[in-house]
Amino acid sequence: MSLQRGGWIQDSWVPSWVRHEHQARYRFAAAFLQGKTVVDCACGGGLGSQVFAQAGARAVVGFDRCAAAVAAAQRRCTFPLVQFGVADARRLPLPNHMVDVYIALETIEHLSPETAFVAEVVRVLTPDGLLICSTPNRSITNPGTASTHRPWNRFHLREYTSRELLGLLTTAFHEVQCYGQNRQSHARMRLMERLVPLMPNG
Repeated sequence: MSLQRGGWIQDSWVPSWVRHEHQARYRFAAAFLQGKTVVDCACGGGLGSQVFAQAGARAVVGFDRCAAAVAAAQRRCTFPLVQFGVADARRLPLPNHMVDVYIALETIEHLSPETAFVAEVVRVLTPDGLLICSTPNRSITNPGTASTHRPWNRFHLREYTSRELLGLLTTAFHEVQCYGQNRQSHARMRLMERLVPLMPNG
């Protein structure tokens, strides 16, 4: 599998830790999908969509703005209940309030304005729908930097601290829960806070 801007789109080698992190996110999301209508936003090559279908979702619709990724997803994932399309996360070709679970893994950091993305999630979700969203924690990936600082990852427009992400999501959702994926020591965080500002910004 190859990680490109549009997602996983072809079979080739990637670092195992990248693959494992993605797979862990898929497994986490899959626990909430039994009998649900699901959007897989920024679906890339469809690996997550396939996991979500196998987890018992009633239907999965995967969207990505990269046409090559969508074409790869259509070739890879042939479950009848899974469909794919090319679309911008801020303007999905879906009716209002038709989705039970909206999955956006490692997506929001690529979008501007992020408020348009959140508004679109609210539009397509049912009133009791669920958003599952993951994004890099700036306190881990770019410690000691401000929200206006361009992330070290040149494909990211912005990265959030957990407090910033909670602040954004609580403008639209009554209940928000925040989880972490990788535990980091305080010593490592202090070291990174000193080193990151010295690194060239991509």
